[in-house]
Amino acid sequence: MATTPRHYLHQGDRKPVLRVSITKESDSLPYDFTGYTGVTFSMTKRGSSTPTLDGATASIINTASVPQLEYAWGSGDTDDFGIFDGLFNATDSTGKKVSFPNNTFVEVHILKKLRTT
Repeated sequence: MATTPRHYLHQGDRKPVLRVSITKESDSLPYDFTGYTGVTFSMTKRGSSTPTLDGATASIINTASVPQLEYAWGSGDTDDFGIFDGLFNATDSTGKKVSFPNNTFVEVHILKKLRTT
């Protein structure tokens, strides 16, 4: 059974960055991102069909030991609170697009800000 990656931050915050470790579903070994390009991140608020983020530039980090995909929140990305489904996309060395994680979504929880100051 797949474990859903979860990420929590407060409304308006831009840290912590979203970082997800990626392993192969078949054997749980680290995924090899050698030759992958064009990494993006998209997310949609649950219950909506309109993306909150659509193909925002993301990156691959720690490719040698524990490969991770990372998205650094931009201005306005976390203005709305709620639960969002996120997905990284990349292009492999043969030009094929691949989604990560490939068996679920990244569950992003943006918690409502309690104060405005």
